[in-house]
Amino acid sequence: IIGINRDMVKQIGRRTNVTHLNVVLFSEAVAQEEDLFANLMDIFLREKEMLRNVKIAITKDEASNYLDILPENEKIPSKYLSNVLENKSNLDIAQPITVGNVQSYLLSNRSFIIPLISQVNETTVNYEGISVYNGSKNKIVGTLTGDEAKGLNFIHSKNKTGTINLTFDEHNVTFEILEIKSKISLKNKKMRPLQFEITIDVNSGIAEQFGSFDIMKEKNYEKLQKALEKEIKQIVLNTVSILQNDLQTDVIGLNKHLYERHYPLWESVKDHWEKDQHIFKNSEVHITVNATIEKPGNIIKSH
Repeated sequence: IIGINRDMVKQIGRRTNVTHLNVVLFSEAVAQEEDLFANLMDIFLREKEMLRNVKIAITKDEASNYLDILPENEKIPSKYLSNVLENKSNLDIAQPITVGNVQSYLLSNRSFIIPLISQVNETTVNYEGISVYNGSKNKIVGTLTGDEAKGLNFIHSKNKTGTINLTFDEHNVTFEILEIKSKISLKNKKMRPLQFEITIDVNSGIAEQFGSFDIMKEKNYEKLQKALEKEIKQIVLNTVSILQNDLQTDVIGLNKHLYERHYPLWESVKDHWEKDQHIFKNSEVHITVNATIEKPGNIIKSH
């Protein structure tokens, strides 16, 4: 990268200013190679003038293609990509991650998530979902999209909004998620497997309803509330299962909880958390969801 930068000077007549760097893209193929992502990140961590808030993203195909797009609402592709990565209005995408975040994760050998984008056409990209980086294997090991990504965001997103669709008494209902609060607790310290409880409090409102049932009736309200809690719980359990069994990567935050709240225990299990004894994979994770429906909207029923 340094060599490329020097060659650019021959054509543009001036030294590039790294403080103008907005976003760094890595192709999924590159990030899936063991150690390659971490090695390529070195220049962005070592350069003394590099800003810590430069965003990082993974692309579904060749990364250079994304710098050739011609966005309709922005003059510069990198600015468009940066704006896309700032999106917080969907539950199935990740929080923006920066060079500073990545350095912290790499130094501590922790697993983490990176936004995943794909190219729709020559003017548009799509925020595809979440790439999962395994800190023990030093590479991307899989992706979470759709409800899989929503399940992860229900666990540790506090400022995201989005929607949940479900069928209730043969009626389609769309809930707008207004607020999420979650808490992780350890139920046992000496027993194996470790047992964790994740409590998720969700504040929601009805955004769209197909049907004639009256939400203001207490009986219907309680049924709808239970249906929403059941739906969210199932989404989260499915995500936890994928992370424990398929990807064997803890981006849930159980390791962080042990490090911050039960450090002696973490010291005894950290070397076997995602490998060898696979303590993370074998841990029991229980989910409790408490949902409230704040408002029915401007009407109490559709027709």
